[in-house]
Amino acid sequence: MILILLDTGLRLSEISNIKLRDIDLDRETIRVMGKGAQERLVRIGKTTQKALMRYILVRTDDYEELWISQEHKPMTIAGIQIILRRLCNRAEITDAKRGPHSFRHTAATACLRNGMPETYVQTLLGHRDLRMTRRYTRTINSDDAIKAHISASPVDRMGLR
Repeated sequence: MILILLDTGLRLSEISNIKLRDIDLDRETIRVMGKGAQERLVRIGKTTQKALMRYILVRTDDYEELWISQEHKPMTIAGIQIILRRLCNRAEITDAKRGPHSFRHTAATACLRNGMPETYVQTLLGHRDLRMTRRYTRTINSDDAIKAHISASPVDRMGLR
């Protein structure tokens, strides 16, 4: 979940609504429903894809939702928020807000630092205009953003295995 947040900059509502059918590992994408019922594709990097496959392969339920709780039920937005806060606490993160929006901001900033053009970051984040993107980052279309993400994936560039 953390890798998807860092790799895509998804909103909390977007990540919580992902269904298994929304994931296309052949195209390296996840279909998400953004604000205003705007559907878009986001690319996930190789490292994130591997972690996601490991998670999916160990599941033993028949739910269509991607995220399943320890109680073996689909996770709610509140449940995801609790997990993210606990993970941030466990990681002893003290110099940043401990919520899903921090991952979104980090993803946007990392994509820009890794060379992704602002307009592609705008598309990746699902912003309607560049002003919103610039509010976050200060420092096109889905196909262009997906192609640019191949070289700008924040998680792939971390060198995790």
